[in-house]
Amino acid sequence: MTGAEPLWNVADQLAPGRAALLIIDLQNDFTHPDGHLARRKGVDVTPVRNRFATVTRLVNQARRGGVPVIWLSVVHDVESEPANYLAAQLAKPPGTEAITRDDLLAHRGTWGCAWDAALPTPLEAETRLEKPGYNGFHRTRLAEILEQRGVSTLVFCGCNTNVCIQATAAEGFARGYYTVLASDACAALDGEQAHQAALATHRKYYGHTLTTSEILPHWPPHGPRADSSPATP
Repeated sequence: MTGAEPLWNVADQLAPGRAALLIIDLQNDFTHPDGHLARRKGVDVTPVRNRFATVTRLVNQARRGGVPVIWLSVVHDVESEPANYLAAQLAKPPGTEAITRDDLLAHRGTWGCAWDAALPTPLEAETRLEKPGYNGFHRTRLAEILEQRGVSTLVFCGCNTNVCIQATAAEGFARGYYTVLASDACAALDGEQAHQAALATHRKYYGHTLTTSEILPHWPPHGPRADSSPATP
């Protein structure tokens, strides 16, 4: 990814054959009113569900335009979870009961770990990767798959803008990829201020932040329609 002439403009970066669409962590525990964050922590998941329509537009247009769609989901497991993650996320005082699968967000094998059914269903031919933490490159085959596909630009949508999207985009940039955030197809459950701050940081230091309507014209359809059912927020 190094030593090549820079792709200065958005059209070149987003050209089919160069770009891939990455959907990040739109799983029930993050997005659904019955999921872990809403049920156990009282988080309002509406900001993420409000992005489903724009995520669906991106997925459908990427499919019609021949742009690879990659589904990245976080998966946790009591038996193998790093101690630092448990300490940071659970903050259980000494002497409390043992950690159970219900304590962990997106625990392997649970409904909460599954993709929200209001989203397009990943196609059999599309790549689905499980990541153990925030960074989509860490302990996954993402880099290998992108290299096989000849991808040089990563377009991000999903959640959370200020956590897993930011971590994966920053790592991608460090590896030499052009990174683009779909600003109206990402959300932060920490609030709009956190979302906007993450967009501003990315825009200043890493790459473009564009709306879905600004991205879609760069992926003109070249095959039969493959639309999914419209997402229902």
